[in-house]
Amino acid sequence: MKVAVVSLMQSDPWGGSEELWAEMAHAALDAGHDVAVSVLRWPTLHARLQGLRQKGAQVMTRQRPRLPSVDRLVSRALGRDVRVPRPPLVQRVSAFGWLRDYRPDVICVNQGVTYDAVHFPALMAYLKTSGVPYVLVCQANTEWTEDAAVRARARELFGAAARVVFVSRRNLDVAERQLARRIPNACVVRNPINLASVEPVAWPTSSTRRFATVARYSTFPKGQDVLLHALSAGPWKARDWRLRLYGRGGDETYIRDLVSHYGLADRVELVGHAADMRALWADNHLLVLASRMEGTPLALVEAMLCARPAVVTDVGGNTEWVEEGRTGWVAEAPSALHVSAALERAWAAVSEWEVMGSRARETALRQYDPRPGETLLGIVLDATGATVEVSR
Repeated sequence: MKVAVVSLMQSDPWGGSEELWAEMAHAALDAGHDVAVSVLRWPTLHARLQGLRQKGAQVMTRQRPRLPSVDRLVSRALGRDVRVPRPPLVQRVSAFGWLRDYRPDVICVNQGVTYDAVHFPALMAYLKTSGVPYVLVCQANTEWTEDAAVRARARELFGAAARVVFVSRRNLDVAERQLARRIPNACVVRNPINLASVEPVAWPTSSTRRFATVARYSTFPKGQDVLLHALSAGPWKARDWRLRLYGRGGDETYIRDLVSHYGLADRVELVGHAADMRALWADNHLLVLASRMEGTPLALVEAMLCARPAVVTDVGGNTEWVEEGRTGWVAEAPSALHVSAALERAWAAVSEWEVMGSRARETALRQYDPRPGETLLGIVLDATGATVEVSR
């Protein structure tokens, strides 16, 4: 079987949204299938892609589309690449021309945000006319309503897909609201985790309460700016806490400027990328994610499996994992006001954090998928007519 993967990731060489399709590609190669992957071109090929290539996958890179000035302005306002609808001839058809030569049996299109694919007319045209079955993977989703043009194209794209995969039930429900129709060919697949073991990590002995945000340095989706604003309030100045921001990304300078602006240089540390999540949680007590948009954060599931409670915002699949006052705390909205209120509730229960972490681990053990790559591969192969059972 020839499996083609098209990743529409635009903002970074790699991110949490790429892990599910990558695990699926590895599973496909292990099962003897032929795999070809198309990703955006960056100065160096990410290690995860190098690993796939070494295992036998074809890895092709495509040039970043040149955004017209109006696109650039809208992209800057929203914090992500956005393409204002324009005639398809303006798009580079060659970016996806390799699909005609490769002649895949099935295509998996990975979208960092639910409707990314509708902004790629050449890809849309191929999916519509080739007759090749395709599966859409939708990672993050926003809560806002899409415009009529996006809605119409998404209805067509989703309706013709063999399967539309979401990583949280919440994002599926939001998509049905945005499109004003059911998506009967949709299903939910859990994102993979990056842990050597799912055994609990011993509770840190430090009396200083250590918060950790594990997310790329991209403030529009991940909300580090909101979190720093919340922690700059008066009550936090007298409390014994530290915040570590783990990750990397284009907003690092801005985040450092915010730390200085709010006078938090002695409380907040930008640590950079952390490869060992268990080592990270050996030295931190509480996960804090002030996200504006999510799928289901890998960092949240990993923290819970390591027996850590979390403060999260009510976006994406967060509330499918975190129960207010039992396994963590939920800010009703990604605003400084609501994040601050959730942090206050957490601080008032600081003596219960370790017990809540144990409960969080029990929840995560029940809900996580230890082999999500194989789950997604089953869905992809099912699109070709193979008899693979898939539950919604």
